[in-house]
Amino acid sequence: ANSAALWLLDHGASAEEEVEAENAAQEEVSDGAEFVGLDDDGVAIRTVSFKPQAVGAVSLLSLRTTREQQTSSVDVGRLDSCSRGEALLLEDEEEFLSAAPPPANPMPNELGPQTLSGPPSQSITPPAHVPIFTPISPEECLVGRLMRPMPLTANRNCVVSALGSAGPHAEREVRLCSRVPETDVVQISVRRISHCQRAEASLATRFPELRHLGANSSGLSAVSGAAHTMLAILLVRQAILCLLSDMNGLQRSHEDSQSAFNLGQLGRPRELLDLLKLAYHSSVGGGTTGSVAFARLWDMMQGLMKGDSDTLQLPAPFKALPVLLRDDALSHLRREIRGTAMLQSPHPLKGSKMQGKHRLQVAGAMALLVQLDSRSELSGSACIVFTEDEDGHQRCGGWPDGANDGNKICNTSTNRWLDFHVRGDTVWAHLEGEINAGKVKKQLWGFRVRVVAEGWMPPAGEVQALETPLAFGWQLLQLLCEHRPLELLTRHTFLTLARYVHSSSAPHRTLAASLLIRMLKLPNELPAGASNPRDTWPLHHILSLSHYVDVYCKAYPLKPSELLPLDITLYAELVAHAQMRLDKPPSASDASWIGGVVELCSATGFFLRTLPQASTPADPIRELPTRWLGLLQDADLDVMLLQEVWPVGMYAALIRHAAKSVGGPKCELLDVSALSLPVPLPERAGSLVGQSASALQVRFALLQLFNRRLRDNFAFVYSGYSHYWHTLGAELCRLRELILPDMKLALWSAALDAVAPERTTAEINADPPPTVMINRHRAAKERVDRRAKEKHSVFGQLHTQLRSIDASKLKRRERAFKVKFAGEAADDHGGPYREVFTVLSSELEDENTLALLLRSPNGQQNLGSNRDKYVLNPASTSTEMLGAYEFVGMLIAFALMQKETTLSLNLCSVFWKQMVQQPADSSDLAAFDEMVCQSLRKIENIEEEGVDEEMFSDLIFDHFTAQLSNGIEAEVCEGGADIPVTWSNRREYCELVRQMRLAESRSQAAAVLFGISRILPTRLLPLFSDQQLELMACGAPDIDIDVLRRHTRYGVTVDSNDKHIKILWEVLEAFSPQQRSLFLSFIWSRNRLPPTEEDWGTLCMKVHTLECAQPDGHLPVTHTCFFSIEWPRYSSVDIAKAKLVYAITNCTDIDADHTAEGRANMAMDMAEDDDR
Repeated sequence: ANSAALWLLDHGASAEEEVEAENAAQEEVSDGAEFVGLDDDGVAIRTVSFKPQAVGAVSLLSLRTTREQQTSSVDVGRLDSCSRGEALLLEDEEEFLSAAPPPANPMPNELGPQTLSGPPSQSITPPAHVPIFTPISPEECLVGRLMRPMPLTANRNCVVSALGSAGPHAEREVRLCSRVPETDVVQISVRRISHCQRAEASLATRFPELRHLGANSSGLSAVSGAAHTMLAILLVRQAILCLLSDMNGLQRSHEDSQSAFNLGQLGRPRELLDLLKLAYHSSVGGGTTGSVAFARLWDMMQGLMKGDSDTLQLPAPFKALPVLLRDDALSHLRREIRGTAMLQSPHPLKGSKMQGKHRLQVAGAMALLVQLDSRSELSGSACIVFTEDEDGHQRCGGWPDGANDGNKICNTSTNRWLDFHVRGDTVWAHLEGEINAGKVKKQLWGFRVRVVAEGWMPPAGEVQALETPLAFGWQLLQLLCEHRPLELLTRHTFLTLARYVHSSSAPHRTLAASLLIRMLKLPNELPAGASNPRDTWPLHHILSLSHYVDVYCKAYPLKPSELLPLDITLYAELVAHAQMRLDKPPSASDASWIGGVVELCSATGFFLRTLPQASTPADPIRELPTRWLGLLQDADLDVMLLQEVWPVGMYAALIRHAAKSVGGPKCELLDVSALSLPVPLPERAGSLVGQSASALQVRFALLQLFNRRLRDNFAFVYSGYSHYWHTLGAELCRLRELILPDMKLALWSAALDAVAPERTTAEINADPPPTVMINRHRAAKERVDRRAKEKHSVFGQLHTQLRSIDASKLKRRERAFKVKFAGEAADDHGGPYREVFTVLSSELEDENTLALLLRSPNGQQNLGSNRDKYVLNPASTSTEMLGAYEFVGMLIAFALMQKETTLSLNLCSVFWKQMVQQPADSSDLAAFDEMVCQSLRKIENIEEEGVDEEMFSDLIFDHFTAQLSNGIEAEVCEGGADIPVTWSNRREYCELVRQMRLAESRSQAAAVLFGISRILPTRLLPLFSDQQLELMACGAPDIDIDVLRRHTRYGVTVDSNDKHIKILWEVLEAFSPQQRSLFLSFIWSRNRLPPTEEDWGTLCMKVHTLECAQPDGHLPVTHTCFFSIEWPRYSSVDIAKAKLVYAITNCTDIDADHTAEGRANMAMDMAEDDDR
């Protein structure tokens, strides 16, 4: 970029004069025209001018075209288009009720932080060894020239140069560097030059690109000179972006007396914005990912927003730029609001014939979403056919679909409608058929069709690029809200966002509602003498959103524990915050849910306040709802004890103490008297030590009020998405530890009942689960080929058979499928089913069988904790492997849904936190890679070891890369392999490594979560902590013999005091944890106990006596389907232990079910006919 700038300084003026002189000699050719001529060989060469005036600019903001409605006096339903074929479009948006079913809730990974906070910055501070060039002088400042859309009136945009040959006899090559006019992207093409002459006709033959890039007869020197000029300008733009992204460096140059540079040379704010736009559209066509230039651009904007600090004082142009960026972002929002077109009939429908073709167009749209109003009604042969072309040959949709009964009314309930997408900015609607109005007793409503823009095409040229708002307007608004809230808290901004959330066609209403919530929740502290702009906001626009919430709840009645869509939940919270801003209680005429949402908004602020802040009241009790304080006082509790600020961890400890002391066997805390809560013993108090009984009781009563209100308004406040961190739904995710266990259990049980209710034996027999065939002998065979091993594993066999079955048929509370073991006399009444899950757990943790899990780096290096745990394999990214992870998610869902099923996987905490959307931290990194965690801590605090800046480079030789769990070295930022770790950037390096390692298996975890969502509602998972979810899916890893003894029942002739029964318990108590797990698998086909008393239910281990003449010569017999064991009367503990150890180690087949099905399974052929 520096060399290009120097070339431009030396030759730019002469090149510009040369091209202007050439243009003056062609006065007969008007600006912007195309000149087509023939060279000597008859090859047409086209010259295209790149002058801004030459572009026929049509503003992309003009989204509504001219429209007329022509209606016949007889056939009023006949909508004839005007002479240009324009459709009937509504100037003012009318009520539109979509006929399509509500869209599926997005997965949490689809609402990542990048949606809200902008693209993650990937630029790194330049290394210290990079030479610093001498600052340019004022007369050399190019900013003024770079502001123009195309500083030179050049009409060429290609450079042709010769390349040296690779050897003495090798052919020479010619390289063509060309610039795409629409995006400024530079493309390079290389051709062999064996017959290529300098004549442009020959060049055009060898380079077809030249026919579209402007070669003419003036010679290669003129082409090359003009093209070099433009390429240099592009590079200088990127170079200036790099300079502007280092605000501190600019200030140092400004303060340096030896430098000729000063901040005043940067030009006016509008010129800076123009430069940003041109640079943005010059980086990979205006893309937002994969571009170092865009990363620098975003860094610059962040620097602007964070400016005016104690160490950085922005010049006047930079201070004004955030306001321009705000207005540009609002222009982007208005473009999205107007990005719609509508076609409709009169209401009610009049006339008898549908006729004509109508164009629905949103200029500049990349794609269109076609929607139909749910009130639409037609009859007879009347229909609407949608095509991509005017002639109607490329059909893309239609309604009604199929043959119609002329005597019946066709509406969206009898003829289903699904929204569909059309590429481009135009779709044609052809009205056809006749309406049999005489045979229908009621008047028909007619129809209403709407198209909505889905994305926007990049600007066609640089003039349009300056007129078009930046495509990342939402991220800019979020950045302003975080660093420059005063520029955002304007009445104009509020009205634009309010209009956006009220627009049914706007594609990002969730983002608009989230941003409004964030603006309403900003602190009230403002500079001295400044008034709060929010006091002038017409909040009735927000209060009216309650109508949308009520309409949705009426149209789609909620089932128990069912959640509202995210946008409706945010609307409910917006209404609550508007009520709080107005400081008036909900009236009797308001919806019943408003008061509950208002109270929960206040309560979450109280619970999340861990430290006193200037933005919160000095008295934290004032944040609690007044009604709650009255209820606490009525219960003779001292509310003044709530003034002490408690962290969330202390409330969690209080709930654990209450569960042990007053919760009972089922841990029921919601309705227990708070006054019955005792003070914990000092040795068990933990963080509650020193707290009085009165303090604990009032806090516990407050938690009960919070949980009751949450239960009554759960659907309106809980979203299940933690990424919108400032919303009530995300705050409730962070307060998951404050939700009482019985409250969680009730919500989860209701969700399971809604997905798959409990069924009787008769219902199961009438609708049996699908059957799968598993050949364990084939899976156990040794194979060299990895893919064959995966294919024939139990996991592979089960995945192959189940992926062709609809997921709805697997949603069962008893068993998702029935198992037949080939060659084994097993009749599946639950035992073989559980055995499959036990085998699956073993295979998943065997890296030689499946490549899905890896032993944690701690286990690989024999260092730190969790050496027996596993992590997802970050290298398994193929479509096939992601499908396997999705199947793992389905297996986890089965374990969560079914009481007797567990999937005993030893996965690290970072995986379970991804499942519940709980942020991971350094402790989670240390839990699977202690060595990396220690290294990062030492680098961050290396000064404690006596190392200074001069010694650092002699000791640390790392670059901005990290080694993943699979041993692969990966860059933590763009170009990280070439960026050394220095004293100044070492902390940034450590943070990037942590982020990468904690997210190294993000795509694999997302696939697992998607698999769970196919069976269960994943939005409820954040109710639980990572430990709770692991316990629910995998069971307790340690088998507590006391718990097992408590859930044991004995046969009729067996007494717990019998000698051989005492021997049994003595043997089990002497077993190692691994042997206990094998015993449980031997008797029950699962290796972990149920985690809670609720999960135990009526389950129990049954012990019977195996009567035989010589008991010391017999092995125990188990019935895995019924959790039962026949135990011989062994004479000693040693003999009993030896027999039981042999049985649990060697007796793995299930081959003693003497039923017809068991015998049939035993007779199955185990031959590997397809073994490869």
